[in-house]
Amino acid sequence: MVPSLRRISAFTFEWLSFHGRTAGRVALRSVSTPVSQYSSAGFTAITLIAFLPLVLTLVTAAAGATYIFKQKLSAQSMCVQQATTLQNDLKPILTQLLRLNPQATRLRARRAKADAAVKKALMTKNPKLIAAAKAIQLAVILQQTALRAKQERLLHQAQEERARHHNRLSNAVRKKFKSYVKSKQYYPRALAVEPRPAGSLTPDYRPVNNFAFHQQHEFRFDITIAPSFVSAKSKQKILCSLSLSGKESSWRPHLIAANP
Repeated sequence: MVPSLRRISAFTFEWLSFHGRTAGRVALRSVSTPVSQYSSAGFTAITLIAFLPLVLTLVTAAAGATYIFKQKLSAQSMCVQQATTLQNDLKPILTQLLRLNPQATRLRARRAKADAAVKKALMTKNPKLIAAAKAIQLAVILQQTALRAKQERLLHQAQEERARHHNRLSNAVRKKFKSYVKSKQYYPRALAVEPRPAGSLTPDYRPVNNFAFHQQHEFRFDITIAPSFVSAKSKQKILCSLSLSGKESSWRPHLIAANP
């Protein structure tokens, strides 16, 4: 009986020892695993906190750059649109002025003939012939004067259009960007035409050489862009210049320059 009890006791001790070690390893793993997970999560959180200012700076910078780009694009669009509208409004005026040229040419020819008739009548010293010749001459001069008034009215209308569009753009820029618009013209008139012959009462108005260059009208202004979420300000220069190209009734706006 005693040996049997000893074997049972030994077996029981070994069984308890084995399961005790197993339970200890299981307990150890169950305790150590969460500690490792918490350490990894803590490191990630610390890393994110360390890089958070940099990320915020990059996001803010990107947002600021996007805002500045959109504002500059808006200002540039205003400039180009107004310059295009100006040239579009000048097109019909230019066409009407050029269409008066055939009538001006005919009247110059009639005037030259009437002047020659008056000189011839004066040489005869015949009062009736002189009076008749002068009456015809006066009639031609009156027709020339009426045509000259049409020509001058169209030239003046072109000047008014240029001033009107400058004022319209100036008001829009001053309202939105608190800035002022400067205009540059490349020819004294709003239409780059010259009279031929220059001394005639009713000259033909012809486009000058290098018409597209001289016809252009340039707008420029500066804007200061200050996004509300950043302290920095950005100063941008806005410029656009448009002209007309083509001929006769097929004039079309032509972009000469525009800053990016």
